[in-house]
Amino acid sequence: MDKYVLNPEVTAFLDVMNHPLRDLIENLRRVILTAGLDLVEGIKWNGPNYSLNGQDRITMRIHPPKQVQLVLHRGAKVKE
Repeated sequence: MDKYVLNPEVTAFLDVMNHPLRDLIENLRRVILTAGLDLVEGIKWNGPNYSLNGQDRITMRIHPPKQVQLVLHRGAKVKE
């Protein structure tokens, strides 16, 4: 079984931030990366971001530091 890989740049970014909900953020990072081993972890909107084949799929909104939100990208669709 393949294992997920945490991006060290994201870890360093979070170390500097010293977010009060860091444990929750770390748990979410692991769950997200375990769910899709092809996901690539990076930073977008000042939070962890997960993309697949160059397309954003999940972004963690971690500001303000009282909360953590997951933004699930689904893309814009043209209405007929």
